[in-house]
Amino acid sequence: MHWRGLTSAVLILLFIVQSSGDPVVDNDHGRHATRPISEEDLDRMLETTTGSRQKRAPEARALTPSIVRTIYNIPGGDTAGSGQTVAIVVAFGASSAEADLEVYSTRFGLPSCTTANGCFKKVDQNGGNNIPRDDPTTPISSSWLGETNLDIQWVHATAPGANITLVCANSSSSSDLYPAVMTAASLADIVSLSWGGAESLQSNFERFLANASARGVSIFAATGDSGGPATYPATSPSVIAVGGTTTLTESDGIFSSESGWSGSSGGCSNFYTASEAQQASGSGTDPCGTRRAVPDISFNGDPTSGVPVYVDGSYVQFGGTSLATPIAAGRAAAVKAFTSDIRVIDSFYIYNNITLRDITSGSNQNYSAGGGFDLVTGRGVWTGDLDINTPNADENMKITHLMISETMQTKLPMSMVLNVVESTQETLSATTQTRATTSATATSMSSSALSLPAITFFSFSLFLLL
Repeated sequence: MHWRGLTSAVLILLFIVQSSGDPVVDNDHGRHATRPISEEDLDRMLETTTGSRQKRAPEARALTPSIVRTIYNIPGGDTAGSGQTVAIVVAFGASSAEADLEVYSTRFGLPSCTTANGCFKKVDQNGGNNIPRDDPTTPISSSWLGETNLDIQWVHATAPGANITLVCANSSSSSDLYPAVMTAASLADIVSLSWGGAESLQSNFERFLANASARGVSIFAATGDSGGPATYPATSPSVIAVGGTTTLTESDGIFSSESGWSGSSGGCSNFYTASEAQQASGSGTDPCGTRRAVPDISFNGDPTSGVPVYVDGSYVQFGGTSLATPIAAGRAAAVKAFTSDIRVIDSFYIYNNITLRDITSGSNQNYSAGGGFDLVTGRGVWTGDLDINTPNADENMKITHLMISETMQTKLPMSMVLNVVESTQETLSATTQTRATTSATATSMSSSALSLPAITFFSFSLFLLL
């Protein structure tokens, strides 16, 4: 067995053993379906895409893949994301997801993405082939299958050239979804999570998220669709929290404006500290202080300006931060594919190296959008990247980011693993929000001193390095 697969399995087993003290949380996909879409409606959408419709006043209307790629300035065209893999974590099995994706791709002129051509892969929460049963919830469009189809179809719509790995947890419980996230992070460098649960202190999973971020895995998580406090894991400082907007377009598909969507959850974490990058930027300090403030960025989420999704033999218009999140993950894949200069899209990148469309109107239950960072849409809508869109971008920023990224992803020799373990233990004991760091200083550690916690961290470090 490949070392990375072996250490992944060991890590998941140890996580299950260690996480007994953390609260078990049920998670909701929180996606909104507004209405069925007829074939006539689809034809009108495609007419909008080709620009053949008569221009009318801006309003919230359904968006097609080509319109979304245009209004969010997705680089790479029809092959956006080529060479990248996005892992999507969901609950239950979604037996028809691949076939539904093929129908969707054909309807909207997207490239085929199947197991046969190597684009699509489905695994269970441990990375194997024991795919769980489908969600029995009815109607199917309201089940986890609806969520799954939304996720994979809109990662594919945003980044048509990217590969997709679907990781299916046995249930919506954190005891199944969190190990599934760990598996996803071992299979791809970009992970999409369109679900969340009530925020709680998840010490062991936080350690994993911090280490995953440190080794170059970009994790995007939906903040929630209630318009109230954000859900976890979006409130983790080690993920990119994605909120939602309402998008207005003209009848020919031309972008008009965006505002904060009333369902975009956001606010200050009750448990977690802001990342170093967020604190350094000053984002969210009013009113959150040093607490984690969410969201970080936003994309279209309002169901009235939602998107078509094929599920259960027909099309339905979906929205929610469950839509915004796969768009964000797809954009990350497109950006990484477009230039070799970008190794990781993490909190540092989001707070230092992107250009945005500031959202200055709209509100959720507790906050209003305004100039700069806010607790409805975060920094705003991610529409550009300094490294690839601005030839004269600050070279010092680029060099610093590349050095950090390369350091985080370096595979150290086995002789240094014990040093990594020692450094990781010291760092994580100080704060569960601080990224684990590696020490280049050669030190020794007696094998007799390896207690169960040390063995656990050894497995963590070995997993991160292989």
